[in-house]
Amino acid sequence: MSDKESLQLKIRNILKDGGIEFYDFETRQFLREYYKVLPEDEIIEKVKKRADGYPLQYIFGNWEFYGLPFSVGEGVLIPRADTETLVDTAIELIKKQKFKNGKER
Repeated sequence: MSDKESLQLKIRNILKDGGIEFYDFETRQFLREYYKVLPEDEIIEKVKKRADGYPLQYIFGNWEFYGLPFSVGEGVLIPRADTETLVDTAIELIKKQKFKNGKER
């Protein structure tokens, strides 16, 4: 087993045992974000924090919303995919109402 495979298994087990629903997805995210960037013990520390319920987005410090990267941390609302649906709906309503620059045309 390679070092990366060994780390992947450790991360997966910690997240799964911590009750993280999408532990396979998050395992891939941790590897993508931190493998060969941080020492293994620091990665495992972050994974344990996640397994204790700390938001993944806060651990990474950024998250994509509507195709754009946003910096996030404590005190900042985490961008969510369902909010993108709300933005899409608002855009469609604005187009239908023919609003431009905040004024009805």
